[in-house]
Amino acid sequence: MAESISKINNFIQLQLKAKKLSEVSLKEAAEWLDQADYLNDSRSSQGFPLRRLVSANKIVGAFRKNNYYWFIRQLENYRELISPNDLCKLLGYKNINSFYRKIKNKTIPHFRLDNGQILFYKDEIIPWLIENQYYDSVDKIERTKFHETKYFLKEVRSSI
Repeated sequence: MAESISKINNFIQLQLKAKKLSEVSLKEAAEWLDQADYLNDSRSSQGFPLRRLVSANKIVGAFRKNNYYWFIRQLENYRELISPNDLCKLLGYKNINSFYRKIKNKTIPHFRLDNGQILFYKDEIIPWLIENQYYDSVDKIERTKFHETKYFLKEVRSSI
């Protein structure tokens, strides 16, 4: 089963953090993804599907060592990603066109990868969902964190 690019990036970065590794070879990362059923690996050429994504600039933190072997580095300030399709499923939309309209009108926080792919940062999209009345779609814990942070910032501003 092939997952979205955002889920693959999130999984790799979370694994690097959990295993306390600063970097991992592409081959080993491909094994992780295959075992977790995020990206099926090629039996004849291990790591090929992930290598294809890296060469298309879709994997964050990927770099070449000695201009030969590919590695993925743990990013200290990595922010979780959400793809438009995942966001559409989260909100229960059947058609993704409404998101593309919001993106075109710049009414929803997003960014584009070098290859033009649109993604959302989780820490930006959660507050946007709450502010735009999508309460049912946002996890209760995320809502609570957002409101606590919002009230804390208000208190800090008023004390200044």
